[in-house]
Amino acid sequence: MQIADSFLDVRRKTCREFEINADKKDFEYLALLDELRRILGKYNIEEMTSSEMQTEKSELEELRKKIHNLNEMNNRLTARYNGDKKFMRIHKRLASNKEFSSPVALHKILTTIKNAIDDRLIANYSILDNESYFERGICKDLKSTLNNIVLDITADFIKNIGGIIAQEYIDEAQN
Repeated sequence: MQIADSFLDVRRKTCREFEINADKKDFEYLALLDELRRILGKYNIEEMTSSEMQTEKSELEELRKKIHNLNEMNNRLTARYNGDKKFMRIHKRLASNKEFSSPVALHKILTTIKNAIDDRLIANYSILDNESYFERGICKDLKSTLNNIVLDITADFIKNIGGIIAQEYIDEAQN
């Protein structure tokens, strides 16, 4: 019984780490989630032997550590944006873009955009109801910010980034 209780405790803790993740669309999160499903799908818990429980417990503990590290990384990035999880997700989506020379430059751009959007929303929160107008405003702010930092910008580049940012705000408003 002690092995079963220990196994169930690790399983519960691992599942809890997955639940608290703030970026459910992250590729790393999705890969870890697939691994969790694979591990949990192997056996019927009622039919598991003690050695199988011990093996699964070790795998779950290793997986829990990985998802915990990902959550910690997300929390550190969220803190850089004053607790705004939207911008943690946006930062992660844009970090692989070659247009941004460094994470510091990306942070500077996103902080500037975040402040402009937040000011606009404070003045009129209902602009979120008109998604295309809201996105155009973000693209305008983005263009003026990027003109000062990124040399080679195109309308498509601005529209793509503006769409990512706008969608995060709209998703948050709908939840």
